Amino acid sequence: MAGPAISFPIRVRMIVAALLTALALVGARPFGGVAFGADIPRLAGVVTDQAGVIGDQKDEVERALADVLKQQGVQVFVLFVRTTGDQTVTEFVDATAKENSLGADDALVLVALDDRTDAIWVSNALSITDSEINGIIAGTLEPGLRSGDFAGAMINTAKELGGAAATEPVKTVPPVETPGTNPGGDGGAGSLDLVGLVAIVLIGLGIVAVLVWLASRLSAWRETGE
Repeated sequence: MAGPAISFPIRVRMIVAALLTALALVGARPFGGVAFGADIPRLAGVVTDQAGVIGDQKDEVERALADVLKQQGVQVFVLFVRTTGDQTVTEFVDATAKENSLGADDALVLVALDDRTDAIWVSNALSITDSEINGIIAGTLEPGLRSGDFAGAMINTAKELGGAAATEPVKTVPPVETPGTNPGGDGGAGSLDLVGLVAIVLIGLGIVAVLVWLASRLSAWRETGE
């Protein structure tokens, strides 16, 4: 025979239900209800593909990155993840660079497939401006990703980063003044013309004076000769 059914008071059942709910919440959101974000990955070489989108083109991408390092001196790392969790893509790429001790002439290209976001981190030692980075993202990286050519997008992005780092800022060289030239433009040319005109007038006056003197001497000679 079955024993007598045990009936709990309503208040006890409510307390038990509340405890079970609290345990479920703790299991889903530990440490005071703060959810963990995606783990910051350790880079596995220059190409880390946690999303599995590069496939057998990984060797091609690695060769292209090696060429950029050899020719432009920029070590580009590529990282594919599914998501950055509760971090923004910028926060995630910065944290990844810091976690992996990137620096010197390093750059990191990050793509989060499920989030449909991307970002580029570059070392402060590289002469690449924020506007250049934004231009590379908008003009090279994202169009390549939209086309589905993930390997090509990484290769072309790495080449653009190398080209941007290798480009020296344009320096303005002041004009060199040489003796006898006039950097003042038209005003200086007019001054030179005036000097020449005065010289011509003076020479003319000198010639006239000589002629007058000769004429007077000739007249005096004639008078004495008569």
